Amino acid sequence: MPWYRAISNNFGLQDEFEKIWFANSGPKDAALFGIHDIRHRMTEFYFNPGAARIAPRLVASYAQECPPPDIQDLVLLVGDQSITEGNG
Repeated sequence: MPWYRAISNNFGLQDEFEKIWFANSGPKDAALFGIHDIRHRMTEFYFNPGAARIAPRLVASYAQECPPPDIQDLVLLVGDQSITEGNG
């Protein structure tokens, strides 16, 4: 499954995904990553394949498919920390 990226200044996106993640019992394979652009007051949100699986409507509404990012360059916003130890 692919990764998806959304660029937004809407932190509600993170909150919505967090609710979905907890409602699905915090699956270890689902995570939302991000990187903040302070200068432009925007955040790039990255949904990994597991996140896209549990939140298809949210992803379809806000994000577009993208190449897998280097998660070492990102911050884990929602998800199990162990996901950063694998290949994401």
